[in-house]
Amino acid sequence: MAYLNYFMESFYAALNTVFSSVDKGFRARRAYEELNRLNDRELRDLGIARYDIPRIVSESVKTQAFR
Repeated sequence: MAYLNYFMESFYAALNTVFSSVDKGFRARRAYEELNRLNDRELRDLGIARYDIPRIVSESVKTQAFR
């Protein structure tokens, strides 16, 4: 019985990790698309150059800004 509980806890933890990763991917893609939709003037107002968008999104994911 204890083995079954351990298995279920491990299974749910792994499942949670998978869903969390998928969710982060969706959020990163949405952020990328939203930033990419802005025109150059709007990006400049935010202090962002268009070529910085992939780096900004990537850093946000690495620092877990998408919690």
